[in-house]
Amino acid sequence: MCLRKVFWGVYSFVSTVRLKSRNIYDTFRLDGNDRGIVMKASRSLFWDDLERKLENPKFLRAYVIESIRISTVDAILGQLDEVREEIGITKAELARAIGAEPASLRRLFASNAVNPTLGTLADMAAALGLRVSLEPMPFGERKQISKTLLDGRTSDAKKLVKNLERVKARAPRTLAVA
Repeated sequence: MCLRKVFWGVYSFVSTVRLKSRNIYDTFRLDGNDRGIVMKASRSLFWDDLERKLENPKFLRAYVIESIRISTVDAILGQLDEVREEIGITKAELARAIGAEPASLRRLFASNAVNPTLGTLADMAAALGLRVSLEPMPFGERKQISKTLLDGRTSDAKKLVKNLERVKARAPRTLAVA
C-alpha cells in the first residue's frame, strides 16, 4: 500500500490486489480517501498482453485450441470421477480394469496438467458403463470459435476470451447414472 497525493493536498491510499484463478488475473485498486475506501477494477497487464498476443494468428489458434481442450478434458475427467465415486469403485480398481498402473490413474485425476489419450478416456468410460460422445457447441459459440480457428483472427478478442471462459464454466460437471 502506498500513499499518493491526488490533488490539492488530498492524499489517497492505493493498493493493488491480484486475484488468481486457473488462467485469469484481475487487478483491483483500493483507493482510500476522506470518503472511505473504494475498490475499482482496472485493466491489468495480463489482459493487455493477451489482447496483443491474440493478434498473432498462430498464438490465437493455439490459445483457442488449448482452452477448449482443457475445458473438455476437465469436464470428462470430472464426470468419470463422479461416476466412479457414485458406483463405489476405487481408483486402483478402475486402473486394474483398464490395465493401467494405479499411480498413473491417481495422477490423472489429481493433476491440473494432464492430457490423456482418447483411448484412455474411452477405456475408463467403458469400465464405468459409459461411452464418450461428441456434442455440438451452441450455435453462437460454434460460429465464433470455428471462424476464429479457420481465419486465424478474431474481430473481438475480449468477446472470444469471455466465450471461452463461459465454455469452461458451462462444461457439464454431473452425470446421472441409472
